[in-house]
Amino acid sequence: MSAPIELRTVAIANLRPDPDNARVHSERNINAIAKSLSAFGQRKPIVIAGDTIVAGNGTVEAARRLGWTDIIAVDYPANRITEARAYAIADNRTGE
Repeated sequence: MSAPIELRTVAIANLRPDPDNARVHSERNINAIAKSLSAFGQRKPIVIAGDTIVAGNGTVEAARRLGWTDIIAVDYPANRITEARAYAIADNRTGE
């Protein structure tokens, strides 16, 4: 059985974008995410593997622009990175 996935608060300054991230957010999209974060707070965690953002690159950028220092994340262990990347792909498709 796999280890449980847990939420934790992480420092935004310690995170780095996924070099394999296929999605590039437009300024309009980042601004929309920032407005949502301002109005409603963070309603879903980003997904990380160590210090790499697997899903939520746009959310982190918007939070950074808002002056946030921390963000809530699900940290996938290395042995489950394929699962995390599959989620990231599915998550990016929800906007289509």
